[in-house]
Amino acid sequence: MEARIGLAVLTLLAPAAGGAQKLVGTEALPGGPAHELKVTLKSGAVRRVWVDAATDGVAFPRSIEVGIEGRLRRLRIVVEGVEVNPPLDARFRMPR
Repeated sequence: MEARIGLAVLTLLAPAAGGAQKLVGTEALPGGPAHELKVTLKSGAVRRVWVDAATDGVAFPRSIEVGIEGRLRRLRIVVEGVEVNPPLDARFRMPR
């Protein structure tokens, strides 16, 4: 199971699940500066994660292109803007 744990789980949920995270430092990598995090899971397993320092690891795709191998036709979706955590209206509420 640990092999499938994604970056978001490691960096955001590990502390909430009884683990811990620590900022080790910042390194110059070929793609630009990156923050190195030491993430300790509840099991005691340690993972090192590098997060883009320019975006703090948060990046949104501006375009997505999908297709079927061997076919010429492809679907391209272009994202014009992203709004994070917008306020929700009354239609969206926690179930009772």
